[in-house]
Amino acid sequence: MLNASSEARAAPQGAKANGGAKDPRHVVSDIEKAVGKAKTELRDMAREAGHRSRAIIDEAGEEISGAKKSVATFIRKKPLAAGGIAVGIGVLLGMFLRRR
Repeated sequence: MLNASSEARAAPQGAKANGGAKDPRHVVSDIEKAVGKAKTELRDMAREAGHRSRAIIDEAGEEISGAKKSVATFIRKKPLAAGGIAVGIGVLLGMFLRRR
């Protein structure tokens, strides 16, 4: 009768005596390691995506702030032209939305 220690000596680690097939315990262990590695890689990728998206959002906020300042300056310097542009945009939007 073979005990666990003699089985371990008789077959290479992870292999059974039946043609070298892996012991299910080792297969499960290998899968658990692969899942752990994939989990770590996905977590790192998600963290990196979060950092990149935060940077893009910050940059977009700065661009919007700059555009808002430019529009405010234009309105203060040329109020009649700004009013005319606003009326024109309103008319175009009204025509577009009425057709729908």
